[in-house]
Order: sequence, then C-alpha cells, then structure tokens
Amino acid sequence: MLKILLAHNDYGSATPSGENQAFAAELALLHAIGPRAARVLTLHNYWLFCPAAIALRNDRVCTDCLNRRSSWPALRYGCYRNSRLATLPLAFSVGLRRMLGTWTRHVDAFIALTDFQRDRMIAAGLPAELVHVKPNFYPGNPTPVPWADRRLSVVFAGRLTAEKGVMALVRAWLLWGAAAPELQIVGDGELRGDLERLAATDPATPIRFLGALSSEAAQAEIA
Repeated sequence: MLKILLAHNDYGSATPSGENQAFAAELALLHAIGPRAARVLTLHNYWLFCPAAIALRNDRVCTDCLNRRSSWPALRYGCYRNSRLATLPLAFSVGLRRMLGTWTRHVDAFIALTDFQRDRMIAAGLPAELVHVKPNFYPGNPTPVPWADRRLSVVFAGRLTAEKGVMALVRAWLLWGAAAPELQIVGDGELRGDLERLAATDPATPIRFLGALSSEAAQAEIA
C-alpha cells in the first residue's frame, strides 16, 4: 500500500544539520511509517529559496534570490522585516539547505499554487518533473442566496497584508467611486489602519471593513 506524507512548508530556523525543526520531525515520521511513503511538500510561499518567503520587495515582485540561486540579494536589502540582522539566519538556513540538497534528497513531489510559482521555483533549482500545480480552492459549501435577494456587493476575505494585493483593490474601488458595488473586506492584518484611512478619503465609495469573522460568518458573507 502506498503511503503519502503531505507536508506544508514551514518557516523558521534550521537545526545544526540544516533541516527546519518541523520538517525534521516530519522526516522522522516518514521513517517511522516506512520507506514506501511518498513525500509531498506543498509550497504555500517561496520560503525554500526566498528568506522573506513572499517574493516581494518594497511592495513589488522580486525573485532575485530565486533567479540568482543565492540569498545574497535578501541580505543586501534586508528583505525580512527590513533588517539585515533579522534576514541573516533565514538566509543562512536557505543557503545551507540548498548546499545540502535537502529538497532534492528528501521530497518526491512539490505542489505549487500557480504556474508563476512553479516556473519561479524550477528556475530556483527544483526539478521540473517534480513540481505540479494545484491552485487554492474554496472548500466550503454555503447555501447560495438567490440572485434576486442578494445585495450589490463584492467580498474580499484574507489577511490584510501587502502580498495579498488588498491595497490595490481599495485604490481601484476608490477610482470606481460611488457607483461601485459595496466592497466588504473580511479579515485583519497590519495594513488595516492604512486601508481604513485610505477608504475614508472618499466616504461616498462603499467600502466596509468587517474585521476577522468566524468561519460561519465569513461563509455567510460569501454566500
């Protein structure tokens, strides 16, 4: 019987052997369940090769570390928390794992979320034949509200952080103006204050911040 160990890539410091502590624990579990297990790693970000994980610098796409197969650009710009000191241990971990071949030796397949991510991770050094695309999807199944009973609205649900693009969304809504449907923003994060201040520059544009909601309440909005 084929067994599969599906890991979701983690983000943190490396052990002296070069393995992330959580990933090392997963490898120990793999050894316990037997040699016939397939090892699959889902790539939720670019952490394998990008010390900042999100492939952004100054709110713009940056794949320098991936393209150059080096963490030096991240150190140069202090990409993690805008600090070279904070970036240093993460860059060391990325470089050490690359040198040790952690991902090529211990993983049988990778799941990327987009074609863009797949291409970038292959360019960074992952074997092309092992990287497969499975986009994110919405697992819930709320009862749809009939069209005639729906409000004229659009829902964004997610973290209010730069990599999610929500700042561009609010700016676009402000350009649309009072004629736009109501934009309901579900979620919280470091940009919430900035987003609320931006939305307040034109009170006529219908933008409403709902904050972090329970799963049931968020699904009710999506329905």
